[in-house]
Amino acid sequence: VEASWDEAFAEIERRLTVSIIGSGSGRVTSSPEGINCGSDCTESYVEGTVVTLTATASSGSVFASWTGGADCTDGTVTMTSDLNCAAFFSLLVVTPEVVQVFNGPDSGELRGLAWDGSTLWSNTSPNGFSSRIYQHVLDATLSVAVSYASPSAYTTDIEWVQGVLWSVDNFTDQLVRHGASVSTIAATYNLNGRRSPDGLAWTGSVLHVANETAVQRFSLNGSFVGESSGHPSYSDLAYMKGLLVAVSGATVFFLEPSSLSIVSTFPAPGQATSGVAWDG
Repeated sequence: VEASWDEAFAEIERRLTVSIIGSGSGRVTSSPEGINCGSDCTESYVEGTVVTLTATASSGSVFASWTGGADCTDGTVTMTSDLNCAAFFSLLVVTPEVVQVFNGPDSGELRGLAWDGSTLWSNTSPNGFSSRIYQHVLDATLSVAVSYASPSAYTTDIEWVQGVLWSVDNFTDQLVRHGASVSTIAATYNLNGRRSPDGLAWTGSVLHVANETAVQRFSLNGSFVGESSGHPSYSDLAYMKGLLVAVSGATVFFLEPSSLSIVSTFPAPGQATSGVAWDG
């Protein structure tokens, strides 16, 4: 009887596990105490305990967001089950300085930039619906090596992914996978009802498409993965050191790729910046 009584009134414990992810670094502590991660990232708490997690970024980093279970998003969890929460830290981005200014490849509107691992590419819309794609030489003037007619009516951004060129077409509202020649189309994909795509970036796992006030995610087979709404109208996207970089008018935004929350902003070098790319 005594054993049954003890078992009936034994406190149930739930395990909380914390991890640190992202390009930056930091530490996570808890109240009640128990978690001190980097070194101690797992603790058991009595069922029903409310645990507040505090993320502190290391020098040169910034805390971006909480990810993991649904109860992790605000850093306060109620231990009704075992939980896994992750603190996303990014490298602190300082305001870039303009090193050099180059003229565009033609008289049209420069819409996007992309880096293929060794060469810079750009795309323009010089004569209304007559877009072009350019491969540049990495010389003192970024002169054009090859000029291609875009196969789409109104190409607004380009991105190289695993040796294949992708783009977005603002006229047909489509995501485009190019063929062996950049002037050909291998496949097109609709944008799940969204319109006016302007930005495109590959983050290593999904393609991000900026259109209207949303950022959408697509797999490399063109399947729609999800979206985040309520954003400014971004004219271009790029992926840099674990962060998604977006430009809108005279402002550059750094976003955490999973939650798409804004980590930091800084003034763009021009009043209407439309392209951004990272060369590694």
